[in-house]
Amino acid sequence: MTIAELQAAAEQGNSQAMVALGLDYDTGHGLIQDFGKAAGWYRKAAQSGNSLGQFRLGFCFFVGSGVKQDFPKAVKWFRLAANAGQLGAQAMLAEAYVKGLGVEKNYKEAFSLFQKVAMQGDSRAQCSLAACYQQGIGTETNIAEAIAWYKRSAENGDDIAQAELGKMYLGGIGVERNPAQAFNWFQKAALQGNPYAQMNLGFYYAFVEDTNKDLIEACKWILIAGHQDTNVADVAFDVLKQKGIVFSSDQIAEAKHRAQEFMRTNPISPPKYPGL
Repeated sequence: MTIAELQAAAEQGNSQAMVALGLDYDTGHGLIQDFGKAAGWYRKAAQSGNSLGQFRLGFCFFVGSGVKQDFPKAVKWFRLAANAGQLGAQAMLAEAYVKGLGVEKNYKEAFSLFQKVAMQGDSRAQCSLAACYQQGIGTETNIAEAIAWYKRSAENGDDIAQAELGKMYLGGIGVERNPAQAFNWFQKAALQGNPYAQMNLGFYYAFVEDTNKDLIEACKWILIAGHQDTNVADVAFDVLKQKGIVFSSDQIAEAKHRAQEFMRTNPISPPKYPGL
């Protein structure tokens, strides 16, 4: 369906077309990106009872995309979408309960929702459920369960779970220490754009005591992380400096070149929804 056809269908009251048009404005797919228009079409779909439109509108209110950030309104729309079976909305409602955003904190309700969505195969909810077990949120701390759910989530492609699993293998937390496995999971998450995994990948290349040591690659990955979060890069370079690792001008120049090439060929997509 062309954009013109989609627009016509949306204007004639087709709620699925409204959501699709909103997504196109959200992503700039075939249209000039416009978060305000995206939110407007999500609102029309939501008000007509479309559960995906309700979820997307709730997310707009949650992050302040195209509308003023408003957590109570986000929760209202998440709840409607969640009751209609939208997994993403159920997971976002769980996150609101954890953080007390637009609703009173309720860790047990959050855990229950994360568990419900995770059991249906949602990788981000699986990651959040693992975090609940790891941190004792709404349940007793259980590192073995945390690792099991992180693994399931990571194998399903969730970058946050991959980064967390990398940290557990690197530190020997609940598993036998395995730097090679840590590198594997950090790399998978880094390639998906996770800045913390990118930083840890940089540390790996800087500190590893074998043929994989590569200061240019270390600098490259930290620069890539800094493109998304300058604080992450600042902390990483400070740590390296304290450890006596300083990059030459040639190494920095080559690292910048590699980082720019990576970012050119690997555009980062925004998450479907955040995690704990």
